[in-house]
Amino acid sequence: MSALRKKQITATREQRANSLPKKGPFLSLVPSTAIVIGYARVSTEDQNLDVQITALKAAGCQKIYVEKISALNAKRPQFKLMMKFAERGDTILFHSLSRMGRDVSQILGILRELNTEGVTWRSLTEPHLDNTTAAGRLMINITGAMAQHERDQIVERTTRGMAECRRKGMYLGRPELISKADARKMLAMRKKGIGAAVIAKKFGCKTGTVYARTNKLKRKAKS
Repeated sequence: MSALRKKQITATREQRANSLPKKGPFLSLVPSTAIVIGYARVSTEDQNLDVQITALKAAGCQKIYVEKISALNAKRPQFKLMMKFAERGDTILFHSLSRMGRDVSQILGILRELNTEGVTWRSLTEPHLDNTTAAGRLMINITGAMAQHERDQIVERTTRGMAECRRKGMYLGRPELISKADARKMLAMRKKGIGAAVIAKKFGCKTGTVYARTNKLKRKAKS
């Protein structure tokens, strides 16, 4: 056990020995020596974590891991750090089961791993989820299936929307920094022997952009 971990456990014991008021409803559900850990996640950078973090703090989390990343991303660095940090007797809180994963098998695998390690888990918005009873396990499967169904619907709507945009001839993706007209000007300058660095400075872009856009026009001309 690391020195930092020992200090955290000691601090937690001292706080409770001094009869400090409990911060949230879940602290009474776990052993007195446990550490309550929170996990908050959103799928994209433009989504906000404030609601989840506020709820986790109110529930008594002493340490919270947060990240903006898809649940299907294999990396999830903060999630992996949390799983390594949690020890037997600790409790992990999350806002909803979908924050842990969006695939049924993925969610069940995570919950099985926590149970094997002796780590308790709770969903703040789904208190009915309980892995210790047959009915609770059924509800976990149903909730996980619903989360996966929601994600599948999002993917289907996105796919249909992109197909419709293509049908209408709309451009998909990030806005182009260099217009087609500017790209043709760049190519003309390169044909005159002007260096890519000079061209890039004139158009306010990187030399790699100059090569990429002009080479693309060259390939189109040859095809």
